[in-house]
Amino acid sequence: ILSSTDILAIDQACVDLVYAMTEADHHDLVERIETRHGLRQLSYMKELGMGNDRYILIDLDNGGKRITAAEAVEGLKPFVQGQE
Repeated sequence: ILSSTDILAIDQACVDLVYAMTEADHHDLVERIETRHGLRQLSYMKELGMGNDRYILIDLDNGGKRITAAEAVEGLKPFVQGQE
């Protein structure tokens, strides 16, 4: 779960987490993002001054430790419809 008061920072963090996943796990999501120009939304938000694309990931379950996107997605499996 991610939280922020900055709409651009939270969107950028979400995209970065997707790209930090393994190729096998993120392939379908990255394809959707890139074929629908999803990254343009982030650059346009920055152009409009809607926020900051820099952020810090903090793991609240581990005493507020700063973590990388790769650490945040470690062991994460994407939701697949029909998967139990």
